[in-house]
Amino acid sequence: MKIFVKRNKFLLISLLIIFLWVLISLIQYKFDFENLKLLAAIQHKISDEDIVKTLKLVNLDDEMNKKYSNYSLGMKQKLGIAQVLMENPKVIILDEPFNGVENETVKKLRKVLLDEKEKAKIIILASHIKDDIEELADVVYEVDAGNVTERK
Repeated sequence: MKIFVKRNKFLLISLLIIFLWVLISLIQYKFDFENLKLLAAIQHKISDEDIVKTLKLVNLDDEMNKKYSNYSLGMKQKLGIAQVLMENPKVIILDEPFNGVENETVKKLRKVLLDEKEKAKIIILASHIKDDIEELADVVYEVDAGNVTERK
């Protein structure tokens, strides 16, 4: 019985890995609207209007017909942020979210994140950019040589 269960777990994990690989492969050939629509379908609660609204929020509405594989680093960052905002989570985790993003959109997104913070959302942000930290963070932790300390 144990061998059967182990084989089934292995099979399930293998199928999941194959599914994720196929999904990631497909995403690069889709347009940003299609990518968000595919991700929105997982929760079945996000409308096409919500997707367009979110793309406008991150200044990607003019790029809706551009394939992901042709995106710059900044555009990929904005699409990732759009995905997070579109799903409306209680906790938002962002790692260097403004890397490669133009200044106009950075300012807009900082305001969006501050608005999300006002809605009692928890935002965890990893950044090397001092302005991001000072403007967005209530509590700052620094990681240095594997040690984590709270900055006062």
